[in-house]
Amino acid sequence: MTVHSDCTKALSRSTTAGIVFTLIAGTLLHFVYDWSQKAFLVSFFSPVNESTWEHLKLLFVPVFLYSAVEGLILRPCYPDLFRYRAIGCLAGMLALVSFFYTYSGILGRTFFLFDLLAFFIGVIVTYYLSSFLALKKGQGTTSASKGGHDGSDSAVGARSHALKKVFPFGKTGYYEGLLIFLILFLFFAIVTWYPPAIGLFQAPS
Repeated sequence: MTVHSDCTKALSRSTTAGIVFTLIAGTLLHFVYDWSQKAFLVSFFSPVNESTWEHLKLLFVPVFLYSAVEGLILRPCYPDLFRYRAIGCLAGMLALVSFFYTYSGILGRTFFLFDLLAFFIGVIVTYYLSSFLALKKGQGTTSASKGGHDGSDSAVGARSHALKKVFPFGKTGYYEGLLIFLILFLFFAIVTWYPPAIGLFQAPS
């Protein structure tokens, strides 16, 4: 069994676990704001009303929490996975919103089961797209299995070691993913209490 095969299987298992975690955690998050008696701090990660935008937190928050840990665990195999999960999350949010407005526009109303399906589609797009990107970029081989032992590789290794002192989670991938998630979080935090006068951000009357 090759290292590449081990990494691919690890990613597959982690992707499945992430989907299950996000579906369960996202469902529970829908009720947390009311359970907390509408605590201010809870509003940053749980929907405060029935607007479409607020319900995107049900996807964003679990994906962020799961991927932050997953990115560290699978970093030897997929050093840029956290970045791809962030990109996948953006795509999943877009898919969720697109499906919701498409079906509700065609039918002229919303249905609970279709809303659940929209959430499921968003989760699937998030994880499968990001896993596809990680595999497509040729990741899946541990750093220990790469490279030779000549002088140039030694020099590269020395530079890599120096960079890891500054960027312990990877030079770009992990931090780029973190930046995308943090920007999204700040946007959620602001829009929660200062929603634009657009249907996406407004609770249905």
